[in-house]
Amino acid sequence: MAVAQDLFDAATDRSMQLWRAVYSLTTFSGVAKDLAENAMFVPAINVLDRTSAKDPRIAALDRRVVESFLGHQASATVAGAVAAAHAAILVFAHTVLDAAVNDLLRVDACARPTFWEQAVERNELRLTIEDLRQSSYDVVLSKTIEVHLRKLENQALSNRARVLHDGCRSTLADFELPEYSFSADRIRLFDQTRHSIIHGDGLAVGVANSTDDVNYAWRTNFYLNVLVQSAGRLTFDADHWLNRSVRH
Repeated sequence: MAVAQDLFDAATDRSMQLWRAVYSLTTFSGVAKDLAENAMFVPAINVLDRTSAKDPRIAALDRRVVESFLGHQASATVAGAVAAAHAAILVFAHTVLDAAVNDLLRVDACARPTFWEQAVERNELRLTIEDLRQSSYDVVLSKTIEVHLRKLENQALSNRARVLHDGCRSTLADFELPEYSFSADRIRLFDQTRHSIIHGDGLAVGVANSTDDVNYAWRTNFYLNVLVQSAGRLTFDADHWLNRSVRH
């Protein structure tokens, strides 16, 4: 149990720090938007003023039309940068949740090997006679679970999260997270959005509801942490975790 508790503490602390970084980037991208538009527009107007003083053709242009054009160009450029930032933040959030789910699967397997025995009882494991002679049943079970976990890690995030949820949910049936409901389908769509950004045209098309997706991923991580803690009878200081994280 001590090993499982150490793994759980390390996984919780790691994900906590990463989510803080995710929300730091989210906050920065929002503040930087207005600053960037102003930083682009003002120098452009200064250049226009200097050019107008030297070139009568520029001076003859309608000032309002020129300023409107420059403002539009600045806004469009910054909007593209913000969209790219949101896409990057979403990919980052997906990576954090993906790693957290893998960590929590290993924590649960370490804390409850007899529970995982049901999942691997029909799995094949290559062992030599020497292996069998020197190994106890617990060692063989541990190796079999490790092989199973490695296979799970190659599956979709939505499936891994569902396996974790379904395996731990019954131990804390009355737990509800405000404004949250676990959905493997929602996670699958989140996964597809990330795939579209990296491998498709998601960045060019734009990411809708990226903030909602990031918030849902954060809540999913927190929710699964609580389930694993309950199932494995581990110590979990929720107030401490929340106080050190960004509240969303």
